[in-house]
Amino acid sequence: MKEVRTTTIGLTGNIASGKSHIAEIFKSLGAVIANSDIAAHEAMNGEAFAKIAAAFPAAIEHGKINRQLLGREVFADEEKLIKLEKILHPLVRKKNLEFITANQGKLIVLEIPLLFEAEANEICDYTVFIHVSRETQLSRALARPGLNPEKLEKIITRQTKIPIAEKMRRADFIINNNPDDDAAKQVKKILIALKRRARP
Repeated sequence: MKEVRTTTIGLTGNIASGKSHIAEIFKSLGAVIANSDIAAHEAMNGEAFAKIAAAFPAAIEHGKINRQLLGREVFADEEKLIKLEKILHPLVRKKNLEFITANQGKLIVLEIPLLFEAEANEICDYTVFIHVSRETQLSRALARPGLNPEKLEKIITRQTKIPIAEKMRRADFIINNNPDDDAAKQVKKILIALKRRARP
């Protein structure tokens, strides 16, 4: 019997690029999906709770981490944000590696917003960057509840420490996901390309 090859794709893009939408397209075409944001949120009140509680006591409410309070604190202070990421990123990587191990022989998509910043591309076979225009990004992001222009600008600044052009250069594939783009068609083209590369 021919062995089925495991293929791991790191899917990334800046805020409001449509990462979850693209992940769902991959899923509809047979991939299994892991979301690093969800893994990080689970770790906050799990494996990472003690460290976060010690580092950010003001963010603890009723014995749990209040993500809104924590977000306000870390986005106002770059050093605190780096401290939080140093706690969470290793745990998220561990969860992603466990997910890969548990899904051998499958097409795996890891949805990771800070893929290159966290050097998570190291655990992926291929990387996909989702690109949208600035206009599309702002329109989508500011439609989200609780996100104002000031907070959005801080998030964008954080996510563009590695410039978009550099992320596009590093990525194996790019998906344009503006309103008039056919994202599903682009995902299918990527899967065709991966099948060709997998041939002996």
